[in-house]
Amino acid sequence: RGFENWWALFILIPAVGSFATAWSMYQAAGNEWTATATGPLLGGLVLSSLAAMFLFGLDIGMWWPVFLIVGGIAVLLGARQWR
Repeated sequence: RGFENWWALFILIPAVGSFATAWSMYQAAGNEWTATATGPLLGGLVLSSLAAMFLFGLDIGMWWPVFLIVGGIAVLLGARQWR
């Protein structure tokens, strides 16, 4: 079987950019994890996960609840940091 979903590699370009942004925000905060770096990190993780699903032919319909759960956890963690 060939490499049918090669185009999914292009999804990794903004994912790498998100990871780079999260890393620079982490360093700018004095190597402390802040809510400012959480958004780009989660964005990079979501994009990387989507790219992996397309590349490996995984069924997105089976995995979409995981994205909802991760998003909910991110919201809860973000709300906790602002108290």
